[in-house]
Amino acid sequence: MKITTKTRYAVRALYRLASYKGGEATLKEIARREGISVKYLEHIFPALVKNGMIESSRGLKGGYKLKRKLSEISLMEIIRAVGEGVFVSECVEDNKLFDCPFENLCEAEKFWKRVRKRIEKVFESTKLEENQ
Repeated sequence: MKITTKTRYAVRALYRLASYKGGEATLKEIARREGISVKYLEHIFPALVKNGMIESSRGLKGGYKLKRKLSEISLMEIIRAVGEGVFVSECVEDNKLFDCPFENLCEAEKFWKRVRKRIEKVFESTKLEENQ
């Protein structure tokens, strides 16, 4: 299983925002400090705003800041916010690339579904603040 770049960058950006202790930071500043392109962050931040993790303010001194504490944000929430999922096996993905002739009959498929649900539960219970 692999965490996508989009999810990893979202986590890094949230940690960076937390380091400002209530202050705001611009995308450009976060990008520079984290070594992530502004363009990439421009794709991530709207999802984090929409899902209530961060808030933005406009204007000359505008920027972004955390809307909730890191202890209230789970890894699974971030994964869902940026439009990613937990990939365990092609067999159990919603957007399958192939039609399996054993679908819904295969014991392995049932196994992979259980694995995915367990991973999602762990990610749901893993809050960002636990790492600090």
